[in-house]
Amino acid sequence: MSMTQIVLMNDTDAGGQHFGCARVMSTLRAALGRSKTHQITSIAVGTAWHKDADLTRQIAQADILVVNGEGTLHHGKRRGKWLLEAASHARRHGARTYLLNALWQDNPEDWTPLIRQFDKIWCRDSRSAARLSEIRDEPVGWIGDLSMCGTGLERAPTGRSGIIIGDSVISGISRQLDSLSRQVPGPVTLIPLLTQKKFIAPDLQGLRRHLRIGLSRMATWRAKRANPHLRFLPSEQAYTEAVSRAALSVTGRFHAVCIAVTTRTPFVAISSNSHKIAALIDDLGLDQKRLVAPEALNAHMLTQQDWGYSPLELERIEARLAQWRAEAQAMFAEITAGPARHRN
Repeated sequence: MSMTQIVLMNDTDAGGQHFGCARVMSTLRAALGRSKTHQITSIAVGTAWHKDADLTRQIAQADILVVNGEGTLHHGKRRGKWLLEAASHARRHGARTYLLNALWQDNPEDWTPLIRQFDKIWCRDSRSAARLSEIRDEPVGWIGDLSMCGTGLERAPTGRSGIIIGDSVISGISRQLDSLSRQVPGPVTLIPLLTQKKFIAPDLQGLRRHLRIGLSRMATWRAKRANPHLRFLPSEQAYTEAVSRAALSVTGRFHAVCIAVTTRTPFVAISSNSHKIAALIDDLGLDQKRLVAPEALNAHMLTQQDWGYSPLELERIEARLAQWRAEAQAMFAEITAGPARHRN
């Protein structure tokens, strides 16, 4: 039995450190690896594949190359261009190439030929899809982030209590949220979306990796001593369970909003480093009050307003999640169907 070689670019799950990325990648691996005839090779986020002869060969030998766009393809990031160039390299050698779960925002013109060479693209928000439809001169579809399209996130239990305050990819916002956790009265827990204070990038090796691990441990210890409300959780499952029991999640992280939505936990969000949170709120049809400016966020607004979902919001969440899960199944079926390679 011949095996279909699938290369998965931009594996963002670095040992479960980031709970949202862990959920995205578990959904991707389960869907792409469902058939026993599929052999999957993952290439980690941030990998300079073109500097590695073995990885360059693997990409060239792929039957199918899947790029997990996630939060990489915005503002002309160098690592984003590497992903597009990998697809171009694979396509030249006959692979079918797909971009999925993609955000697209404010990228340079010289990326246009690269984004046009994919066989098909699925964005993770309607804004990105609209922009890429213009660039590719054809309709580009979109499905909500893959963290919301898998299994295992059931309805939240009754009897919610307490507020979970999170963190942000923007360090200044994380400091603001840390400070806020000490000001809000009542049961409050500060729970970042990471297992530790500093992310350990998978491409770090040798002495640099050991130094980063040491710095992260020291920063985590100091953060715990400085704020008694702070808890670092060990896994995506533990984080999801904590959020599902909370009355409110306050965060600057896109995936924290995704997990709040899938557990039907009311949330308040601060914008991140792209349009991703604002686009998700729009695509779900939720109340715009849930996205607040940093200067407007304070203890009084959190405790004096009703942040519970309205019946209309809950109805829209139910409809969208059911739609996205069905569309994700159809997307993966399309990716894994058809001839193994292009006929040159």
